[in-house]
Amino acid sequence: MVCRNCIIKNETCCTTYSHFITLRDYKRIRSLGKKDFAEFKPLTAHDKRTALYQKRDHNYYYWLTKEGNILQLKKGKKKRCLFLNKKNLCDIYPKRPLICRIYPLWYDKKDKRIRLIIDHNGIDCCNFVKDGAKLTPTFFKKASCSKRLFLKLAKLLDREIEEYREADADEIKKLLRS
Repeated sequence: MVCRNCIIKNETCCTTYSHFITLRDYKRIRSLGKKDFAEFKPLTAHDKRTALYQKRDHNYYYWLTKEGNILQLKKGKKKRCLFLNKKNLCDIYPKRPLICRIYPLWYDKKDKRIRLIIDHNGIDCCNFVKDGAKLTPTFFKKASCSKRLFLKLAKLLDREIEEYREADADEIKKLLRS
C-alpha cells in the first residue's frame, strides 16, 4: 500500500530504504517480463544505522544476509524504486514484493505464532506510523486493509523468508543470472 498522503508529498517508503525481496518475489516480478531489477549486495550504511538493525529486538530481514549480501530491488534514479513511476505509483502493483504489501507493518514470530507489529524501520519516512500509531481498528481502517489480510500477508512472507533462508548464496546468484 502506498499512502495517498505520501503520493501527494512525493515521499514514500519506495524512495528511502533497501527493499529485500524473497525468491518468490523475484520470480513473480520476472513473470511480468521484467529483467535486471534485483541485486545481491550488502545492506547500505543507511540501513545499518536504523534502530531496528542496531537494537535487533525482533526478527527482521536484515538478518537474511548470505555471505554478507541480501537479495534486494535495485534503486533507480534518485535512489527511488525502479518500479515507482512519475506519478509515484507502482508499475508492478499486483505483483509487488510482499515487503511492500505488508508495509507499514511487520511481524514477530514466537512459538510458531505470528503477531503483527508496526514496522518502525520507516518511522522517519512514514507519516502513517510517525505519531505513535497503535494497531487498533482505526489503524486498519486508515490503512484500508483488514487485520486479517495483514496477518495472511505476514504468514505468506514468513513462509517465503524461510524458503529464502534455506537457499545458499550460489543459488541466489544463479537465479539472478537466469
